[in-house]
Amino acid sequence: ENLIKNPGFEGEWDFSKSRNIVTRIEGWDVYPYDQYNSTQEIVAEERSNEVDQNNHVLSMDRYMWNDGWSAGEVSQIVDVAPNETYSFSALAKGGIKSDGSRFGSLRIQDLQNATNKVTIPVTSDSYQTYASDFTTLANTKQIRIICYIERDKWGASISSLKVDDVKLTGVDRNVAATVGFQNNGADIAYFT
Repeated sequence: ENLIKNPGFEGEWDFSKSRNIVTRIEGWDVYPYDQYNSTQEIVAEERSNEVDQNNHVLSMDRYMWNDGWSAGEVSQIVDVAPNETYSFSALAKGGIKSDGSRFGSLRIQDLQNATNKVTIPVTSDSYQTYASDFTTLANTKQIRIICYIERDKWGASISSLKVDDVKLTGVDRNVAATVGFQNNGADIAYFT
């Protein structure tokens, strides 16, 4: 089972006409909300006769006339189990500067252990499958999956980073719901 919500970007999104950017994507967190830093859109795209024009992909761009102050990030936090290995994959392309430098990547970060992370550079301007295993540590509770496009200097021409079909499989972290409590002799007044 895929643990990613809205993995193919087919869900709902909000578009801000005044800023010309998507500000909310179902299941995903968008940062930053500023068209003079980076922009993100959900675009319809046919993929080499495999998927028709009804297919949607995430498209991220740098603002060319400003070096910006942050990388563009569209991310999702996933609850995971400790000491487990997860398999991650996504289709991606772009994020490549005209001189061949690579600015796009897919990232996995352990939210409880800053040094436990994986960066997968996007290396082509045509769709490729990028994949990696990721092992959680004993105290890991959540990981963040990030579609990431780095900033560059003023005037940089960087191709759109496009991402589709994001997949994370492994052990689902089920939290058992507990209703009520055992009263082992404490007076109810104690709890007030």
